[in-house]
Amino acid sequence: GIVTNVARIICSDKNMQRAITMNTTRSPSIVPGKDVGTESAKKESTRQKFCNQTDSLLVQVFDGVYLVSALSKILSLDSAYVITSVQDSILSSYVPFCDDFGPMNLGTVHEFCCLLEEQISRHRDFSLVFEMPIESRSLTNIVFLLGAYMILKMNMTPIQIESNFQLLKNKIVTFRDVSPGVQNFDLLVQDCWAGLWRAKNLSWVDFDDGRFDRHEYYELDSPMNADLHSVVPGKFIAMRGPKDLHDGARWEDAFHCEGCFSHRDFSPAHYAEILQQFDVRAVVRLNTREYDAEGFRAAGIAVADLYFDDCSVPPVEVVAEFLALAEGLPGALAVHCKAGLGRTGTLIALYMM
Repeated sequence: GIVTNVARIICSDKNMQRAITMNTTRSPSIVPGKDVGTESAKKESTRQKFCNQTDSLLVQVFDGVYLVSALSKILSLDSAYVITSVQDSILSSYVPFCDDFGPMNLGTVHEFCCLLEEQISRHRDFSLVFEMPIESRSLTNIVFLLGAYMILKMNMTPIQIESNFQLLKNKIVTFRDVSPGVQNFDLLVQDCWAGLWRAKNLSWVDFDDGRFDRHEYYELDSPMNADLHSVVPGKFIAMRGPKDLHDGARWEDAFHCEGCFSHRDFSPAHYAEILQQFDVRAVVRLNTREYDAEGFRAAGIAVADLYFDDCSVPPVEVVAEFLALAEGLPGALAVHCKAGLGRTGTLIALYMM
């Protein structure tokens, strides 16, 4: 298990690929065939600046897994190692509304956990070394994903995880609200870990024994299919607001005035078919009526109207009625406003609290 002299370690996984030639007595050389022209020189200059700022950090995330800011730093490891990286498709999977950049959704967390488990299993005799991204937002997302793995797969607490990343506390940035401009709160990585830890303990998130269907999650998550999520299994579904569409269509694409695509609208009939699979008994409508409730009632799903203005605090009577409905109704409850984000998330979060 000990690599001596020159070793060429290749991670061939389609989602975690890295090929690099390294020597245990000097810094790794450039990967054969890699362009080393002006663009690479600029990247290397930027990388070196980052390394200087981080003092060439080597962070042990947990036993056998490391984060490193400069490849030369890994020469201090006592064990053989595999250099790997998180594929861009994972880091770019978050779709921002404005200047927000995370945190990653459960589908991405599950995908990352599976990939990391596979890498650890494949290279049992090696340490895994992740290169730190130069950009602080990408670094924050990777730290969140690693912490999520430690919670969901290693049963570590957020406090334990935070102590493992102490060397990076000044490099990790806070997540932003979707709204542009100055933020009035800080959403920390630690907050996200705490929420995930709580959800795990309540069995709202369970990645063991194939209990999480990532393919179904991505299918329903897509705004081209449903824009729908099971937030609390067996209790709450959050979704985009349905609309009555022309000629009884189940879905219809909407366009901006200049002709470019905006989003896809779905009819009550389209959603009713999906909601029945989740044993949804009622839909709570929080926005202005854009469909006839009969479309749901025909499928045996009741509709309750609890309107309040977007971007506002829900009135006390709305909160009280929502909580009473959630507590008293057997089966699951589907909640929507116009986009299925602000008002929907607020009321579901109040119930969760």
